Amino acid sequence: MSRIKIRRGGRWIDSPTSFKTKRNGKWDRSTIRRRTGGKWEIISQVNRTMDFWATWTKTYNQNNTPGGGNLMFEGIDHRHDPNGQINVGDRAIIKWSATHYETGEWMDNWVHGVTVKIIQIRNRGRGRACLASINRVYSWIYEWDLQKIMGSNPYGIQKSLMGFDRGHIQSVLRGKEIKRVQLYMKNTYTDQGNGSMVRFGYHNHTSQPGRFSAEYNRDNWQLRWERNRGKWVDVPIRQIQLMLEGKSSGISLWGETTDRQFSAWFIGAGNGESPRLRVDYIDYG
Repeated sequence: MSRIKIRRGGRWIDSPTSFKTKRNGKWDRSTIRRRTGGKWEIISQVNRTMDFWATWTKTYNQNNTPGGGNLMFEGIDHRHDPNGQINVGDRAIIKWSATHYETGEWMDNWVHGVTVKIIQIRNRGRGRACLASINRVYSWIYEWDLQKIMGSNPYGIQKSLMGFDRGHIQSVLRGKEIKRVQLYMKNTYTDQGNGSMVRFGYHNHTSQPGRFSAEYNRDNWQLRWERNRGKWVDVPIRQIQLMLEGKSSGISLWGETTDRQFSAWFIGAGNGESPRLRVDYIDYG
């Protein structure tokens, strides 16, 4: 709702246009102020913030065909096999739900998420226990506190797309001055315990495509994402400008590398932790 009104047809309505003055032969946007309580306040513009949720997300395999579920992946997917029996020589991750070693000692928090190699297995009264070296200390861990890692990876280097309602974004933001753009995503796992690098680009698919394609070499950026963390990060304003110009419909996650520091999983669309853009802008009425 505009704070500036005009009289039309016997009633007051929102001013449909911004106000401009001609200076040096050019029309410039004017700032209108009102004196209230001994102070001047601007009434010709309003600062606003709007969230735009991703309407779809999709992950693609090495051959650019759809894969994954409603999670988004970047990089090599060192996929877990939570139902597979662990054997000697297997690699496994210590679950975050683990609290005690098989011998009864309390498990420190830093152990959670650590990848170990299984050296020996023995059957105990409560179940199978696995011997593993943690920071050069041999420890027995119950099998249910470990998550097996598959030895082969049929998915290759994965990448993902997230799409937004470009028409809605255009209807809200066209003619507005964009001040800041942020992206929210929730990480569920990174291959390395200290987080993962995430590399972003953009695409112009208005719905989920049957094959992956995106603009990677232009207008891309990257940053580090901590494991299991949801957070807001700044996005180049250019990304919204591309949507307003009809040249983009969403963001891509595309590392295109086997480097393990580019391996991350994120929650996809249709969830309370789904990706979304937050745009701060000025509405001049």
